[in-house]
Parts: sequence; C-alpha cells; structure tokens
Amino acid sequence: MDVLYSLLDVDNQRLDTIVQEKTFTNTLNFVLTTITDDVLSIADSILDRFCISILPKINYNVKSLILESESMECILLATDYSKLTELKLYNVNDHIVSRYFTDESPFRRIFQEQITDLILVYNSDTDMLLMNPNTKYVYEYTLKLFENLKHFTVIGCVQLLSIDDLASTTWLSLNLNKLCVDVCGFEDCLALLDGRLKQLTTFIVNIDSPDDDLSTIYNIDDLPNMKYFSLTCRCPTSEYDTRVLPLLCRMRKLEELALNITQANMIINHFNQSM
Repeated sequence: MDVLYSLLDVDNQRLDTIVQEKTFTNTLNFVLTTITDDVLSIADSILDRFCISILPKINYNVKSLILESESMECILLATDYSKLTELKLYNVNDHIVSRYFTDESPFRRIFQEQITDLILVYNSDTDMLLMNPNTKYVYEYTLKLFENLKHFTVIGCVQLLSIDDLASTTWLSLNLNKLCVDVCGFEDCLALLDGRLKQLTTFIVNIDSPDDDLSTIYNIDDLPNMKYFSLTCRCPTSEYDTRVLPLLCRMRKLEELALNITQANMIINHFNQSM
C-alpha cells in the first residue's frame, strides 16, 4: 500500500510498471490498527487518491481486499475487480449487514459470483441491547448472498449462531469447506454437521452453552471430509463422554484436532497434528 501510494504516478514509467506488478497489488490492506487494537480506515485523503487514481490502474491484479466497513462502499465502487475472491471486513455491525448483504446490495454481483473467502470481524463495542433484531439473520443473509463461499469466518459477533430450530435447507452449502463460528449450544454444532455442509473439511467452533437440551435427532453419519476440527467450550465430564467423544468418532479421517475444554476446575488442552 505504501509503495503504491508513494511511487505510482510520479512521472516515472519504469516505477509505474514495477509497482503495478502482482507483488504489490494482489492483496490490498486499507485498515490501520492502533496501539489499543482499534481498527480504523486509512486517512480520507489517501483513500480518495486510491479510489480516484490508483485502483482503476491496478484493479485487474487485485485478489484480496482488507477493508474497514465504513470505507467499503467507496473502495468497491471505485472500479471493477474481476479477480477479487477474498474479502476481510472489519468493524462489521448489523447496519452494514442489513444494507449490503441483501439482494439490493450495490455489490450483489461481486458478492454473489466472485467472493469465495469471507472474514467478518465485528465491532467489539457493539451493544447487544441496541442491536437490530435482524442481526440474528446475519449468517443466513451471508450464505444466501455469497453463493460461492468456500471459507467463512465470523469473529466477535455478539449474536451467536443458532440454527437448531431452523430447516436443514437454511444453512445448506455445497461449496463451503472451512467454517469458523461461535454457536449457542451443542445442538447447533450437531445441526451444522448433519449433512447440510457436505464439503466441510475445516470446522473451528466455540460453543457457548454445550449443556443445552438435545431436543432434535440429527443425522450422525460419518464426516469423511473433515480434516481439521477445533472445539472450544465449557463441558462437564458427562457431557464430554456423551457428546464430544461420539462427535469425534464420526471424523474418522481427521488429520488435526484442537480441543480447549473446561471441565469444572480442570482445563483440557489438546492439539494433535496427526490423528
């Protein structure tokens, strides 16, 4: 980013050619992290120059964008990104989701047809009491709009994923192979692994209340495609034996396992790279 901003359009054709190469243009990061870990967009003056003068010249090389949600519209509308497949979005909130993750989104085509890797990092200051009721549908909105997603990660969303009472077609995806998400209960974890995500090879899940009642009978067939599984939760010994172990037994071709499980006054940390 600094190279592009400093050296592009400085009346030197050779420099222009060099800085437009893939090394400098494949991945563009438009966010800044403060010493307190707050994430901000780059300065308006720099952003304006990128949108007006720089991005239209390098758009054909851009494959990955790292954006702050408030500046997303300016950047995505600056030019056509024919090779863009990866998007990491910071400071996401319910207003961003309801405005841009719908069929009326100005980015519908690029979201629907191009994006395969999506990481949403929520604003850590989000107040649960002020959230839009539609926030609970963020996951549904996303999977419905981003039809070609292969990797989906949600970080810091105060609205935990809960799908145990939804139809099995709600979270159906034939493309998704990596999912990183926080869920309400163990039943939600079982629901995600009931066959609706058949291509899932990597599943990283944090379960908030693993001792929830299992009121629904889910498909418990083997998960032959699962290669990496990471589970974080609080779990009584009895629940570990009756829920976690049977789940692991379904992953017969697992290659890597990471467990971070709290049992009363004991913490189980397990990481195995070769199962």
